Amino acid sequence: MPATLPPPAPLHFTCRNGALETPPIAHEKASFLRVIDPILRADLEGYFHRVYPLCPIVDPVSVKSRLDMGVHLHDKNFAALVLALASLALALPNDSDGSDDRSDVYIAHALEFHNTPKLGIKPNLETVATSMTIAAFSRARYGADAAYLRNKEAVGLAELLQLHQPQRYNSFSDDERGVALNIYWILAVAERCVAL
Repeated sequence: MPATLPPPAPLHFTCRNGALETPPIAHEKASFLRVIDPILRADLEGYFHRVYPLCPIVDPVSVKSRLDMGVHLHDKNFAALVLALASLALALPNDSDGSDDRSDVYIAHALEFHNTPKLGIKPNLETVATSMTIAAFSRARYGADAAYLRNKEAVGLAELLQLHQPQRYNSFSDDERGVALNIYWILAVAERCVAL
């Protein structure tokens, strides 16, 4: 009689509160993101040094810690944000070679993750920041006309998130509140530029 093996036990990891959770399932582009990880991290640092001081629409500590935890390997929204941020840093004038090709690859994947039929369902600050970053990339690379619809998209997502409602900010942590206010004011100025 052949021996049978018991079925494999489910994989678990311990979260902060001590409970066991099943690890999240990696998405189909996780292997690609693992391969480019060192380069992506360096390009993301370029964003934090060159762009973030002018347009602080994310929390750098949160982005870096979530990247270290590998959140981008199973969360497509976060992967889109990270790729968009890195692509924007590369789209701006600089001295490095090959950055145009890399930024095109990054933005193509960011758009693939971001542009889904569920885009407006339960948006969060990352979703709005991703749209804003894609708009900034389009403006830097192709001009204001290319960024027009992405700016409108970012404003629409912010409206769905109710960033125009003061009471909405009560539901954010202190760090999120600061990011949300930055996003609101940057979009308020940008909306004047794209309004009819």
